[in-house]
Amino acid sequence: MTELSIQIFDDASDIAEGWSNRIQLALENTTIDASIQVGDLVAVLDTVRQRREEWRSGNWTRSQQPIDQLDVAIVDYDLLDNPSTSDTTGSRLAYLLRCFTQCGFIVVLNEYGSNVFDLRLGSPTAGFADSHIGDRQISNPGLWHTPFGGYRPWYWPVIPRAAKNFEKCVEDVIGNLDLPILETLGLESVIEWLPRRAIEFLSGRESPRRTTFRHLIRSTEARVDRRDRLPDWQLARVAASRLGALLNSIILPEQSVLVDAPHLVSRLPSVIRHDSDGTDVWSRICDPLEQGIDELLVDDLKQYRFQTKSHWFWRPVWLWPKVSGDSAIVEVDDPWSYPAPTNVFCEDVSRFIPKEFARNVNALVSPPFLKRFICNLKWEGDKSRATRIESHLTPVAEDVSQEFADIEYVPQSALSF
Repeated sequence: MTELSIQIFDDASDIAEGWSNRIQLALENTTIDASIQVGDLVAVLDTVRQRREEWRSGNWTRSQQPIDQLDVAIVDYDLLDNPSTSDTTGSRLAYLLRCFTQCGFIVVLNEYGSNVFDLRLGSPTAGFADSHIGDRQISNPGLWHTPFGGYRPWYWPVIPRAAKNFEKCVEDVIGNLDLPILETLGLESVIEWLPRRAIEFLSGRESPRRTTFRHLIRSTEARVDRRDRLPDWQLARVAASRLGALLNSIILPEQSVLVDAPHLVSRLPSVIRHDSDGTDVWSRICDPLEQGIDELLVDDLKQYRFQTKSHWFWRPVWLWPKVSGDSAIVEVDDPWSYPAPTNVFCEDVSRFIPKEFARNVNALVSPPFLKRFICNLKWEGDKSRATRIESHLTPVAEDVSQEFADIEYVPQSALSF
């Protein structure tokens, strides 16, 4: 049983209570024992503002309040209705929580919409939230556990696992604040493959190769306010959070430096150990919590698995430059020698479905892997199409077409392909 402490912060307590009830329903019949409460927004703001003043003067008392013991903090973006909080936003509160408390995973609701699928294939990284979700999606079972069905963006975390792994990431950083990030994580060998967006995120006073965890927080776009003086134990938490955003929402969506299992087998289906028609194998490959992933793939891939620091990622990943350079893999040696899969991986349902039911899009990522697929049931407005596809999305909501009806796919330009 996994224990999880969650608090929800909003200026309307009745709305927050509704979100709490919906999350509790999503966690029924799972192995997650969650304590979900509506947090006292005004009291928390008072706490973090007081700490900020004290810490700016160098008084770094490490006191423990309930907010410091949370595994997950969920914050609504719009806090205008309460006079005591109308001068801030959920994004700003996320900054204060990350810098001045020891709370765990931070989710901001509704900053970019209440029911959005982002065709950048990652959560926005401009603020200090670990993930951005719409309130219409907060009770989606796929955010909280596996297996899941129906609509479920692949770029989402499974929040309980991400929250627990966040503390492991903090431990990695605490004793290494002044060491180069890429070297510490074991990614120095792929630095030449990093996309421009990742280079920009890491670049400050130092080159990306030499950027340390401390530099990340002090002199890059992930930096904190220069007036905010944080002790090293708090800097480690901020650095772990910002680096997690870089890895999971900037680098991994590209699938060109690190590649996850569904995209790996889409390009190299010969690496599947079992019969490629085995639906259970393909389903397990799409499970971000799959413990036996190595047993589903050929043994030679184990050497390319990013495993020592795997807790930094929300799903299993492999070093693509290493994999794509191995001529022992059939498709690497002869790209056209192995039959392509008949199913394609859809980013909005996190599973493989027949290509005839999928829509081709150009995701807003860097070349060469722009071409992706989505299910997007409202594309044709075809009820019969929704009926035909239901068997590929099990377990599903009672009405699959309705589940997709109000999803906003953004930006629309990616759908024009």
